[in-house]
Amino acid sequence: MERREFLIGAFSLMALRQASCMSPPRAGTNVAVIYLDDMREDGLDYMPKTMARFDHRFTEARANGGSCIDTRLGLFSGTNMKNHPWPWTATHTEVDASRTWGPWMHDAGYRTGLFGEYITTIDWTTGIENGWDTWKTYFANGHDEFTYEIDEGLTPPVPVAPAARNLDYMTTALIDFASENGSEPWFASWNPQHPHTITETGELQPKPEHLGLWTDLPSPVPVDEDVTGKPAWIQALPPIGPAEIADIERAQMQQAQVLSGVDDAIENFFVALETLGVLQDTVVLLSSDQGVHYGEHRFGAAFGVPAAVQKVTLYEPVVKIPLLATGPGFPPGATSVPVNQTDITATVVAIAGAETSHDLDGMDLRFVIQHADGLKWRSTLLQAVQFFTTWPGHDTVVTGPEHPSMPAMKLGLLHSGERELYDLANDPGEFVNLAGDAAWAAIEAEMLALLNLHLA
Repeated sequence: MERREFLIGAFSLMALRQASCMSPPRAGTNVAVIYLDDMREDGLDYMPKTMARFDHRFTEARANGGSCIDTRLGLFSGTNMKNHPWPWTATHTEVDASRTWGPWMHDAGYRTGLFGEYITTIDWTTGIENGWDTWKTYFANGHDEFTYEIDEGLTPPVPVAPAARNLDYMTTALIDFASENGSEPWFASWNPQHPHTITETGELQPKPEHLGLWTDLPSPVPVDEDVTGKPAWIQALPPIGPAEIADIERAQMQQAQVLSGVDDAIENFFVALETLGVLQDTVVLLSSDQGVHYGEHRFGAAFGVPAAVQKVTLYEPVVKIPLLATGPGFPPGATSVPVNQTDITATVVAIAGAETSHDLDGMDLRFVIQHADGLKWRSTLLQAVQFFTTWPGHDTVVTGPEHPSMPAMKLGLLHSGERELYDLANDPGEFVNLAGDAAWAAIEAEMLALLNLHLA
């Protein structure tokens, strides 16, 4: 191992140990994590009220996987895919739910509430899981505003079909939870399935008052994109046709309109915190499981999935996610250190002083802000499973823009053996694959060594 790589690893370990020793805010700090579904980072453009409410933005936040399956498990367990406490293919009976943050926060003296989606693909319709005081999860049709059903925590569950729209129901449930806890500290995991499209159709259902918004957005689909140099399975995808472009443009508009509704919901939550007099004692974090493709790299209606819900890759439209924070420990400003979902988990448990069932892969985001200069060496690991037979799976490492020797570089190693190397500073769209280019051989070798360090 090169001395530099050793120092990178040694510093990361030291930083993690220091972060875990940070004293939490004064007793009684509430924590709310707003975790949206399929929201790209550029979705923040449609949420001005939300942007005004949050003090700190992490500009280099990425999902640690390419789909909700692995990213949600990463959030709830605080681990990257290689360290997940159970495989994403596990059934409910194979899962030890005590290895997630609900029980940890509950044991730390917090009232806990989960609202919306839990961990995807696992059958959670068997009743409330240990560690949660309030449990309002989707029983069926979570992507639909009108036909969804809710499991409200009974064991065995009794599906409920609320009269309110999906987003309104989840917003009211969150505000009621915060209102009912009084002076007792609480932790809310708010996970509405917005702005995810209806999987079968690629459509969304914005509120009537938002239907006239965002109707003239420029098309996000790259025109005649050259995929030369991309992996073989990408090159085999057909060019996106006019019908798919229309689907993607409609989904982009509808997602923006749905996010206007989410913007209102988040504003209502902050108003409620002000009314309750607890805003100054509450940390709120906002992020997303991952984004989606808007036609980039020929991701149209491939694999029998509507064009508007293509993900599972580790390209930037999917993995570049929003991450906002406000409350004690989060001053106004922005931080460009690479971060991901596991850092959210580490922050939540550090605030509570909670004990975890296993080592976490993340770092307290307050520590990241305080030591941003010293964390210029940090990089993030992203991993994607083989979701479709033609998709070979992918391990990727990304450096941040302040990395001294490799600023804003991204190396992907496909399970097929193919490689992708991108200079994100000059090619943020990932159009030119530099892997195998002699002029970039030294950087490629250094990035590969860094990736292997993460995977070790």
